[in-house]
Amino acid sequence: MNTQVLSLQRQGASHIKKGLVCQDNAGSRRLDDGTILLALSDGHGSRPHFRSDRGSHIAVETALEVLEEFAGHFNVCMLPGVGCTALQQGTLTEFPNPRFPEADNIFRHMGAAILYRWERKVVKDWLENKLTEEERALLKPDELAELEKGVRHKILRTYGCTLQAAIRTDSYWLALQLGDGKIVAARKDGSIYEPVPWDKDCFQNITTSICDISAAEFRYCYSVDSDEASALFLASDGMDDSFPTAQDLYSCYGINFLGRINYNGWDYFSQNVDKLLDRYSQYYSGDDMSLACWIDLDAIGGMMRRILNDKRVLCLKKIDSIENQLRKLSDQKTQLERQKCEIERHKSVNASVKSFFELILGRLKNSPDDITSEITNTLDGVKKDNARNEENIRQRDTELMRIGIEIKTRVEGIEKLQRSLDSLKRELASVEDYISKLDDNT
Repeated sequence: MNTQVLSLQRQGASHIKKGLVCQDNAGSRRLDDGTILLALSDGHGSRPHFRSDRGSHIAVETALEVLEEFAGHFNVCMLPGVGCTALQQGTLTEFPNPRFPEADNIFRHMGAAILYRWERKVVKDWLENKLTEEERALLKPDELAELEKGVRHKILRTYGCTLQAAIRTDSYWLALQLGDGKIVAARKDGSIYEPVPWDKDCFQNITTSICDISAAEFRYCYSVDSDEASALFLASDGMDDSFPTAQDLYSCYGINFLGRINYNGWDYFSQNVDKLLDRYSQYYSGDDMSLACWIDLDAIGGMMRRILNDKRVLCLKKIDSIENQLRKLSDQKTQLERQKCEIERHKSVNASVKSFFELILGRLKNSPDDITSEITNTLDGVKKDNARNEENIRQRDTELMRIGIEIKTRVEGIEKLQRSLDSLKRELASVEDYISKLDDNT
């Protein structure tokens, strides 16, 4: 099995601008027997977690240690349901697992070991590295007082972070996760999916954390079928936040990662993947980026047809959606232009009426001094009518300004959608060209 391993972290574009350190960490190990270990952690960026960069480093270090010990003493027969090659999933908060309660015990012990060691290392780091003046400046008086008293859960909170980890051996693979970010797997047939159940408590900027008092909420998956994870990607939320949908994220892993490896080779990809992550951060999420992965190079060729076909379908769906949006915007623009023409016509009429009123008023004002009451009443009526007419003109000017802005907005929207459409069509053409080359080689 020709499996390559990679792990890296990149400082986010917004962190560079603000002068903030990278709070992500990722690591990987390949043991002497070929076992692969991956770990990744995303430090929380908010003020109370001001040492989260150290917390994420400790989390990765700890997870790799525990996974290595686990792999060295673990027998695959201990996993319930090993006779079934299908992927098994679980969430420790739903203990016990109705199908395989023994699996929860295994992963509960593994998670507990990681948490216990992480907490000990954090406390050791805290004792060895006193608060700096810069850190003190971040704290409110009551927060500082609690930390100086050594309140344990407050200390742990300053190091708060998420955690993802995975093991691959010749006989099984597994993954576990605490907090946000996404673990994405690619099967040997090229289908891409998320093997670990999503944490329903993760929403927007809220995430489960390793520093939480009730942090025994690891989610997990395992399988004895290596084809279920010919490629496995662990990534922080800076990565998945760069893509509007899960399908777009899967497409990125399939085309921009596996496709590049298939086309350019592993060495080229591994030397340039950092540039990809920097680009995603700069143009999309702005967040730190971290990635840890294993990839079976022998399986990529067989994956590509499914990956490319999925990408083709995704492109066609997006093209259809954009074309529908373009039609709607064009129809709206046409209707607004008709409204504009109609208002301008009414305004033109109002302008003619205004000229007529001004003529009458001029003549009435020049009448002899012995103006009759009838003429006076006529003059007053013309003045009122003229005032109403002028108000109509002002209203139509306001309406024309509003419609002008709406037309401009629609035009800008059409131009933006057209650029997206052109880009998607080029992308589709590239995918179809790639598929054609695959057909020629078979």
